[in-house]
Amino acid sequence: MQTSSSSTEEPTAAVIDDTRVEDIDAIDGTGALDEAPGTSDDSGEAAGTTGLGNGNGNVYPGGTLDKLPPPSDPPHPVDPPRPPMLTGTADQPLLQPRDGTSLATRGIEVTAIHASHRARRKATVPAMSEWTVSLSRDIAADAGAIYDLIADITRMGEWSPENTACTWKDGFESPVVGAEWVGENVNGEFEWQTEGRITEAERGQVFAFDAKVGDFVFSKWRYEFEPINGGTRVTEHTLDLRPEEVKAMGPKMSGIEDRDARNRETMEATLAALALAAER
Repeated sequence: MQTSSSSTEEPTAAVIDDTRVEDIDAIDGTGALDEAPGTSDDSGEAAGTTGLGNGNGNVYPGGTLDKLPPPSDPPHPVDPPRPPMLTGTADQPLLQPRDGTSLATRGIEVTAIHASHRARRKATVPAMSEWTVSLSRDIAADAGAIYDLIADITRMGEWSPENTACTWKDGFESPVVGAEWVGENVNGEFEWQTEGRITEAERGQVFAFDAKVGDFVFSKWRYEFEPINGGTRVTEHTLDLRPEEVKAMGPKMSGIEDRDARNRETMEATLAALALAAER
């Protein structure tokens, strides 16, 4: 007995360019999609509203944009492979000076260089407004002659009421840049020593030195000589470089409560003594 198939047939579908077309009647015997009336030529540009092209010569029925396949994003450029990450170890750090010294050593060297630069900046002559105390006196004598009195540091005790004597350190015996000495100072029952180093020495023009203890420069002193009618104008400057914590120790060492006021008094006395000696 022959069994008949069901009279109900499943709708046939075809897939063209990844698009499912439910209406099989639109496909001819060759499997190609019949061109709907009013559609475009092979360029795929729509001439009506019954079909839309995809730009490849294929026409999709329906005439609405939502039937078109979504455009694909352009491909992103591929990044070149990155080199492996450089790393170091505690024994062999990644960053190494070319001369092979350690970073810790190099850091100490850099710190020393910076300190040297700061010291060099301090060695420059301060502007007039930066000096702690400045005094001038006109002396009826030649600039060179007055310079010779000041530059002979072994005679400093003759001019200063605070300094009693200065002695050249070993290896020095004349007032040239870099020469050093030891000074003896007195204020009542207080006695202390300081050191000096010449920083400028130009006869008849300028004589300057740093007052220090070891490598610590605590003040600068400078004498300038300006020729005037009938003599020389001598200007004495001092610059206090002590930090506040060192200033607080001053009275215990020297018995001087106000160092700026004391310097003004001794500078006036020094210039007066120089004038007395030079004008004889």
